[in-house]
Amino acid sequence: QDASYRFALGNLYLELVNVMDQAGILAENNLFTAISLDPNNPVYRLTLGSLYLRLKRFDLAQRQFELAITIDPNYLNAYYNLYYVQRQQSLFKQALDTLTLIKNSLPQTDSQYKQIEKEWKDFDGFVAESTKSAELKENLPPSGLATLSAELKK
Repeated sequence: QDASYRFALGNLYLELVNVMDQAGILAENNLFTAISLDPNNPVYRLTLGSLYLRLKRFDLAQRQFELAITIDPNYLNAYYNLYYVQRQQSLFKQALDTLTLIKNSLPQTDSQYKQIEKEWKDFDGFVAESTKSAELKENLPPSGLATLSAELKK
């Protein structure tokens, strides 16, 4: 068994998740096999985390991104994905810490620095909007959820 072959298959099935039945299971199985054959490859962990992210299995995605970082502490793509999944789970303190680490690791001349700087500037607004959304959901009766998006646009 070749790890890169299983990774390629896993990646192929990952792309078919929303199109083909069982693609998620096939992607996961192939990525697990690739990882078992080459456990020190952070790209395999990142890709498995991306699969879980696509399936909205945020806790599993977070774990894979953390493992990718453990394997390669300089793997900024894994940090960015970790930031994103933390943000999705409303783990705002951890997300801000991760975003800060990314921002401080990139030279200002890096092509991705502007994107990270924009994320940094937009972070407070995202937290405020998410908090407002959560408060509205808690305070609305089930029939009032339909008006939630209208309230958020105000």
